[in-house]
Amino acid sequence: MALVQKKVTKYKKAQVTEIPFIVWLLENPESIVSLPGKISLQDHDYLHSVLDCDRSPTGEAIIIGSCMGSDPNTKKIHILIFKLFARYVYPQAYKLTDILPTLIAIAI
Repeated sequence: MALVQKKVTKYKKAQVTEIPFIVWLLENPESIVSLPGKISLQDHDYLHSVLDCDRSPTGEAIIIGSCMGSDPNTKKIHILIFKLFARYVYPQAYKLTDILPTLIAIAI
């Protein structure tokens, strides 16, 4: 556990108030319309550390794809919904347009 805590401090943790509502709506376990693979912000940060992924779009794709891909409730429709929102609806800083094939490959 100490190793994980040490690695977590290496990354800037996101604050809940920094997360746009639309991102929160689809990815937060407390949202009634969240997609399969949803995890808390703290667990999301832990995964960044454990998987040694940075905060780049590729790093985010690995985290989100791993979470969606490991949830047996994830269906192709969920991936399509996420793909559409990540490409066209998410704020610019959260758009995953260039790495969506990576995300989809991980999630399937």
